[in-house]
Amino acid sequence: MSYLALARKWRPRFFEDVMGQDHVVKALVNALNSKRLHHAWLFSGPRGVGKTSIARILAKSLNCINGITSNPCGKCDSCIGIDVGGTLDYLELDAASNRGVDEMSILLEQANYTPVSGRFKVFLIDEVHMLTNHAFNSMLKTLEEPPEHVKFIFATTDLHKIPITVLSRCLCFNLRNISTSSIISQLVKILESEKVIFETSALDIISRLANGSIRDALSLSDQAISYGNNSITEVSLRLMLGMVDVIKVENLLRSIMNDDANSIIKIADDIINSGFSYEEFLSDLAVLLSEVAISQQITGYENNASHNSRNISFFKHEISQDLLNLLYAVVVNSSQELDRAPDHYIGFIMICLRLVSLFKQGNIRSDNIVNPSDKQLIDNNKSHYDFVDLNDINESNNYLCIDQSSDIDCNSSVSNDFVFGFQELSVDRWVTLVNRLTVYGFALELAKQSEFIKVFENTIVIKVAISTLASQDNIERLQNALCDYFGVNVKLNVLVGADVNKTAYEISKSSLAYEKDKLIELVKNDVFVQDLVDDLDGEIISSTISKLE
Repeated sequence: MSYLALARKWRPRFFEDVMGQDHVVKALVNALNSKRLHHAWLFSGPRGVGKTSIARILAKSLNCINGITSNPCGKCDSCIGIDVGGTLDYLELDAASNRGVDEMSILLEQANYTPVSGRFKVFLIDEVHMLTNHAFNSMLKTLEEPPEHVKFIFATTDLHKIPITVLSRCLCFNLRNISTSSIISQLVKILESEKVIFETSALDIISRLANGSIRDALSLSDQAISYGNNSITEVSLRLMLGMVDVIKVENLLRSIMNDDANSIIKIADDIINSGFSYEEFLSDLAVLLSEVAISQQITGYENNASHNSRNISFFKHEISQDLLNLLYAVVVNSSQELDRAPDHYIGFIMICLRLVSLFKQGNIRSDNIVNPSDKQLIDNNKSHYDFVDLNDINESNNYLCIDQSSDIDCNSSVSNDFVFGFQELSVDRWVTLVNRLTVYGFALELAKQSEFIKVFENTIVIKVAISTLASQDNIERLQNALCDYFGVNVKLNVLVGADVNKTAYEISKSSLAYEKDKLIELVKNDVFVQDLVDDLDGEIISSTISKLE
């Protein structure tokens, strides 16, 4: 007997075999059991999630010899005929190759004839969105009021391409992507039945690459079985797919953490010599960073990660959450810059060196970030970070204070009004000040994401939740901007703590939102506008209302 692909061999034959689409199956089963039968159904969703399979099961349920049922026998001529591809009373049409008016006319002509042996004439049109507009128009009348013996079933991956006039005549069901856990469970069941040796870590990779499609997962499994000689291991799967070894990805992250440019260049050379792509390597690095970040939030998550749990545990204690989020964003966005680089090799190295620079700026480690129950000093960063007695400013001393100790001389002479304004700085005035400062980049973000605490003597104290923003360079630049603005020697102290109440950005944003609401209310209450809306039978779109500068 010839070999049958896993995706075909394990195609669902009954509703109980369908996985991940309970919302669709329940509706169809209830309708069949209560005999509330519509004349047209439309199933939409991504590829490989069960649209055609459900359509065929529905067709069998309508024409089974046991009557209209949600549990067709699968043994009668009608059920077997539908499983193998068609009977006289069941026509399956591929709209991609039969998309014109002529093909639709032939189908509609067949609809006029009564069933030969079944209960209904069932027409299944797959990829129905491929039909031309003329073909859609030619079927509208029949679709709206078909003969009692005719049922239409449509399947599509592009619902938005189907005319609304067709959608309004059908019961529409949207199928979802299948979860990775469901895909893995199904693969385990199938591979055990097929007596295939496998590693769970390999199935995890397959389930992620399938992107919610069980058909894609089975096709990849078929390929992996052939490559691995009736076994699926993570090593063989990665070799087959040209995927990077996770150990190399972890070594790259260690090299970045250790500022080891030689190792980074060696890894870049190994990648190109092994035939792997830099895009794939950066993608795997992003996965590693995400798993480390998640493991910081969820206890025990590292045991379920695709990378080695021991290494995940190491990274999660060595890199702060804020820095992880920043590294992830840089990796994801920088991978798009490879095509604009002189070549991918140079682009990859420069991206890695950028990550090294971020580590230098934001090297507060996750187990050293101070919280209300932890007052230890970060010993390896004493030259940059130190504690102050925050009782002097009537604040708790439970935060890490990043102190820019050097005073900056300002040559400009300043009036007493400026000095008085500096001493009277408040939360609201800090928000206004941030919008006026001549500062850019991360230093501006430091100001925006800060909460004003207090002014004492010539010192401004602010608090931030994002530790990576509080680098020495950012503090110096912001302090310079404050000095230039006020014209006096300014000292800036930055506290790092989780419980930042209202940042300058949040206060500014809420203020703008309040002004926008008042402006919208003013426009809507305007008599002239109300008369205009009534006369034109129109409506006011709030998003288009803005203040003239």
